[in-house]
Amino acid sequence: MNSEVITAYKKAEKVISSSKGPEHFKASRRYVNNFFRSFCIEDSFLFGLRTYDIDPYISALYENLLEQIRVKEYEYERR
Repeated sequence: MNSEVITAYKKAEKVISSSKGPEHFKASRRYVNNFFRSFCIEDSFLFGLRTYDIDPYISALYENLLEQIRVKEYEYERR
């Protein structure tokens, strides 16, 4: 699983780094959310809310990807 995680993480970074506008940022977020769903286990679904069981390593990678998107959006808005 570890090599799969690293490969998917690097692909997500490429998707984020190639983002050039609002539509690309939206697609990047979807890609990163799919990364999250691919490597976690759905714990429960109550009252329309899903909860997940996630490894701390995957959680840290996910948070890092989200931060990269926020930085890209900020840089785009500063132009």
